[in-house]
Amino acid sequence: MIRVACSNCQTKYRFDEAQLGGKSRVQAKCKKCGGTIDIGIAEANAATAIAEAQSDERSQDTTARVRKLRSDEPAGEATITGPAVADVLGLPDDKKYSLAVLQGKASGQIFEINKVRTVIGRADCDVVLDDPEASRQHATIEVLGARVVVSDLKSTNGTFVDGQQIDQTEIQNHNEFRIGEHVMMLIVTDRE
Repeated sequence: MIRVACSNCQTKYRFDEAQLGGKSRVQAKCKKCGGTIDIGIAEANAATAIAEAQSDERSQDTTARVRKLRSDEPAGEATITGPAVADVLGLPDDKKYSLAVLQGKASGQIFEINKVRTVIGRADCDVVLDDPEASRQHATIEVLGARVVVSDLKSTNGTFVDGQQIDQTEIQNHNEFRIGEHVMMLIVTDRE
């Protein structure tokens, strides 16, 4: 974990450096004021060195001190992981992401992906499918740097990639996945 701050309001966040997605720098949006948070590999390397040093200290005394430090963290500091990462990181500027429906009632429709985390399902979602076999919030597509990950949201009927039911897996351009009666394809194109 690395610590970063909004350049505008100075709100502090903790960021999981694994979310850099192979990039040397990413920018995130502050949840509080909408300002820019600049996150770079130098901060990640420093955080990794600190984490490695801490893992070498095995004594109970050290563990107790770390727990106390964590409990004394200032209010207003948040950890950026999972869905929260998706809320603050932006999509890559040089790529356009879409979902093309190949099979099902929505066949022929193309849904543009405008957010890092897109929820797909029957209701209350970014991509709504008229499909009785789809759960209300069935699956997500997350764009994490150069990676695209499809995740099942503990749906009733499952999410399938290459005929296999998945919990979470990385997909590439033109890979297909199935939700209920709908078969969808990820389309990644270069922005002009």
